[in-house]
Amino acid sequence: MKIFKVKKAELIIVLALIAAGIFMLILRQRVSGAGVKCEISRIGVESFVVDLNKNKRFNAFNMENIEFEIEGGAIRFLHSDCPDKICEKAGFIKNVGEIAVCLPNKISVKIVSDNIRENEIDAISK
Repeated sequence: MKIFKVKKAELIIVLALIAAGIFMLILRQRVSGAGVKCEISRIGVESFVVDLNKNKRFNAFNMENIEFEIEGGAIRFLHSDCPDKICEKAGFIKNVGEIAVCLPNKISVKIVSDNIRENEIDAISK
């Protein structure tokens, strides 16, 4: 039976990698958690921003047939009158950049950060 000896430098490297991993997990939690909002848009009508820190259910654009639910820093289409219900099946979204769309009703929900200012260019593509 061989005994495996660990050198001091190897142990330091392993501990540093574990600490870096934990730090990245904490950082990811902060980016996708508090301080995040969502932008709800209806093509050709308007858009508005909703804070995801308060649990609630609500209708948007005076449409009784579309209902949203905010819970635990995430949002979802709770009910829609569209035929295929793909928007409802998307479930909760909470990470910056995630999008849920109801095509028949022309409504989209996009998770945005507090740091993004209105009309700020995020990217340009050809």
